[in-house]
Amino acid sequence: MNIFLVLTISVTSTVDLGVSGLATIESDEATLDIARNQTQWTGDVVIRQAQYELRADRVILTHDENGKAIRVEAIGNPVVATGPFEGQLAEAQGRVVLYERDLQQVSISGDSKLKLPKNSVSAENIVYNFIQKKILATGTKRKHTKLQLYPDDA
Repeated sequence: MNIFLVLTISVTSTVDLGVSGLATIESDEATLDIARNQTQWTGDVVIRQAQYELRADRVILTHDENGKAIRVEAIGNPVVATGPFEGQLAEAQGRVVLYERDLQQVSISGDSKLKLPKNSVSAENIVYNFIQKKILATGTKRKHTKLQLYPDDA
């Protein structure tokens, strides 16, 4: 038996994304698929949790049996995510932003930009690994990778 729930018109939800405090999610529509452990929000999606904010056209959240997020995929033109990074505000932007809990990484694809407190990266694809604290940026023949480094005294 499949249980499928669709909520429409200005939806506000709360969910555990693995950061301290519950997230508040606003969207035009929300769909909960209990059998697949997925929730999808579409239309002017805004997710706020603590100091983090994500804006997208569509967000698909896959959660474990305890309701904690294991995968969050945001799609938009663009997706914009902001939050603290080493005590200062950082911003990620791209057409798709994918957070994978088990890999402890965020992947940004499609005209991607990552603005950190002291550096910025733009590329077709950017992957940031939280454990290794490494950024992998890849370009294409038409769009190269650009890295800006700012000295400590700038």
